[in-house]
Amino acid sequence: SCGRTNITPVTSIGNASQLVIGGVNRGHGTIQQQQLLNITGSMLALGASEQSVDMLGDLKTTHLLRAAPRVQFYAQCCGAVVSIFMSTAMYLLFSEAYPCINDLSLQDKCAFPAPDVGPYRAIAIAVTSTSLPIPPSSGYFSIAILVYAFVQTFVKYRFIPIKYWEFVPNLVSMGIAFILNTTTYPMAVAFGATVAFVWQRKYPAAFGFYCYAIAAGMIAGEGLGGIVGAILQVAGVSGNFKGTAIGCPANVYCG
Repeated sequence: SCGRTNITPVTSIGNASQLVIGGVNRGHGTIQQQQLLNITGSMLALGASEQSVDMLGDLKTTHLLRAAPRVQFYAQCCGAVVSIFMSTAMYLLFSEAYPCINDLSLQDKCAFPAPDVGPYRAIAIAVTSTSLPIPPSSGYFSIAILVYAFVQTFVKYRFIPIKYWEFVPNLVSMGIAFILNTTTYPMAVAFGATVAFVWQRKYPAAFGFYCYAIAAGMIAGEGLGGIVGAILQVAGVSGNFKGTAIGCPANVYCG
């Protein structure tokens, strides 16, 4: 899927593994133990699939740069060794800066949303509960939207000319919108898509050369900015301590 369409359904793989693990492990141990095993197993499945996607991305980059596969293998080995220690250090840093990562009771006070956490927690609770804590209407809607997705995909590729495909709703974007319960992500996507649309129309050559490189740099910069923000939080000089509420609703700090 990643190699052909650049769509990486790693979250779906993790959620699907929860259903399998929940069925296999049902009735073994306490509810808390079942939920812990369910989440752990899904994270392993998600991590393995995500690393496969990253390796495929590295392979594409190697192909574009015309680098030797052997060099790529050595680079990946070096990166894997560094990541073992780096990921542990990042977890310790972020859990110290934001205790809500480990304490569910503090989720309302988190400095950032974690929309991906919600589906995993909901599925873990659902598959380990004695009674299904999901209203029937949710199941009916899921079945209906699944049928619609199959029908739309079939009609799109069988009957709709390619020049009209841009007017067909993007079901992947719709699915992402269902699991993101904050407005920051869709606003960022809408802003970036608008800029890219205008840029491509006005300066197509520059768009093809610079757009994806700039977007990748901004994504990487956001991640590095999060690390800097966590360090400032631990040091007690972040926006929560030294920031200003100018421009925020009700004069309450919103950074």
